[in-house]
Amino acid sequence: AEPVEHTPEILNLKLSPDSAMYMEGDGSVTLTATLDFMDLGRDVSEVKVAISYGTELSFPYDEVMVETQETMLCDFDISTVQTGSYGVEIWLVDKEGATSNHMTAAFEVVAQVAETTWTGRLTGLPDTLNDVLWDGGSFIAVGDNGVILTSDDGIDWVERESFTDAGLSAVASHGSDIVAVGYDTTVLLSTDNGESWSIKHSGNRVRLAAVAVNSSQFVAGGMDLQTGDAFIMRSEDRGETWTVVDSLLQSGHFVTDLIYVNGLFVAATDVFSPESDARVLVSLDGRVWHDIIIRDEVAAFYAILHDGNRFVAAGSHGTVFVS
Repeated sequence: AEPVEHTPEILNLKLSPDSAMYMEGDGSVTLTATLDFMDLGRDVSEVKVAISYGTELSFPYDEVMVETQETMLCDFDISTVQTGSYGVEIWLVDKEGATSNHMTAAFEVVAQVAETTWTGRLTGLPDTLNDVLWDGGSFIAVGDNGVILTSDDGIDWVERESFTDAGLSAVASHGSDIVAVGYDTTVLLSTDNGESWSIKHSGNRVRLAAVAVNSSQFVAGGMDLQTGDAFIMRSEDRGETWTVVDSLLQSGHFVTDLIYVNGLFVAATDVFSPESDARVLVSLDGRVWHDIIIRDEVAAFYAILHDGNRFVAAGSHGTVFVS
């Protein structure tokens, strides 16, 4: 008679703990992986582990703890020397060399939140400041009524002439180009660390709330005040001419924040309708955008960033998502 195939199978994987603080355990913590599995041949010989930062481990079956014939526990160390999300991939090998399915679970290393002291450097302004950046040489802050302030050290600030009284919502930079956007479809450009500014666009139907800049184009996003929908426009000649993006399929959403990282534009959105969902807009080229539904319930996103490893979107109800 032909031998019966009995390749092992992992049914479920759980990590404990599934997160740790940065540098916890002086750089590593012990992780317990609990596997629910099935092995008709009862001849599993080893457990294989691969961690996404490049480590691979192998444990003989007789070195892991087997709680029942369907559950085993495997302990190993995982690094905490860098923040981020890491995949822990596990599979089984039997005595005949047959390999089970691979199953992966996520392990998070999160930054510690340390107490710190803040010192007020600029108070009592008549206008609200809405955004600030460091372009490598200066801090640039923008706000209501066309206010633009710059500082070399964050202590002493100088007000700059913006030539507009439109509220400025966001500022971004790439190289020597600094772009500020705001109400009335206003776009301003500076090429000298924010000391002088020129108006590159103005109108009256759009509130721009976000801007991203790379080596080839400026992309600005916000809300069409006539429809309440997302609005994005782009310029490939450093703000001289602008094209409205017509590939947006959203209704009831509008752009609140926008970043460009590693060849990808990602826009956070807010929403009017209580029946809508939480989503971001994603584009490879600034021309064609795709809706990514993150959650099929309302969660307005107000900010999005990239920490070097992943995207982080934050919004209403204390909502934070990572990708």
